[in-house]
Formats: sequence, C-alpha cells, structure tokens
Amino acid sequence: MNYLSYILSLIGNAISSRAGNLTFLSLKVSSPGNFPPPLSPEEERRLFGLIAEGDKKARNTVIEHNLRLVAHIIKKYASSGADQDDLMSLGTIGLIKAVENCDLSHGVRFSTYAVPMIAGEIRRYIRESNSMRVSRGIRDTAYKALVTRDEIES
Repeated sequence: MNYLSYILSLIGNAISSRAGNLTFLSLKVSSPGNFPPPLSPEEERRLFGLIAEGDKKARNTVIEHNLRLVAHIIKKYASSGADQDDLMSLGTIGLIKAVENCDLSHGVRFSTYAVPMIAGEIRRYIRESNSMRVSRGIRDTAYKALVTRDEIES
C-alpha cells in the first residue's frame, strides 16, 4: 500500500467513524511532483462507474489523482493565516465529500464539481476560526453611523 492510499484510508475511517469524531490529518506536500497525474475524462468516467458500484479502490484512486487540485486551491487561502497542513486536510475532506456525492451524468468534469466543495470546506474553517463574527447588517449600520458622524463633525 503506498503512502497516499494509507492516508486516504485513515481519512476515510475518520469520516466514517461511529463516534462522529473527525480527525484532521496533516498531509505534508513538499513539491507538486508528489502527486499522481490528473485522470483523463474517460478514466474519470470509468472510475466513477466503479465507485457507484461500491469500489473503494476506485474511490481512493480518484481522490489520489485529485490531490493536486486541492493543493492548487489552498494557494488561494495562503494569506488567511491558517496552517497550510490544516488547509490541505480540510481540502482533502472536501474532495472526499465531492467524490462521494458527484454525479457525472450531468456532463461536467469532476473538477468542476469538486472545486466549490473543496473551497467551501476551507472557507467554513476560516470563517468559524474567527474569534468574533459580526453580521453584515450590524456592519452596515456601524458604517452609516460613522459616515453620519463625520458629516456632522465637518
């Protein structure tokens, strides 16, 4: 069993654990050369057909070959201050959810479906890790109050 398969099996076990506890696994990515090449559209469709039949090996293959996509997406969030290993783990969880829920019968590539799910997991983490959340309505009201105060004072 190669290293990526082992990691994916650990993540899969963490997601499907009966206790419902989710273990975030750090995946160290040192260079883009560590990733398998992307799948061809034909191979992607074939593997998703096998996944629909319950083939875990096909599922892991799709996940492994799309880790490069996760690494590309987390670059966008580098300035968020979050640890890159955490973002890679969260992106991988989003990728796993995308693999489990994807339906290629709509005629789209898997990556088109997966990108919003991967980014959504990362954004959710960043949003929830903020110390205090202020609703948009309150921010708009505060802004209007500051503008009005500046107009009165000038």
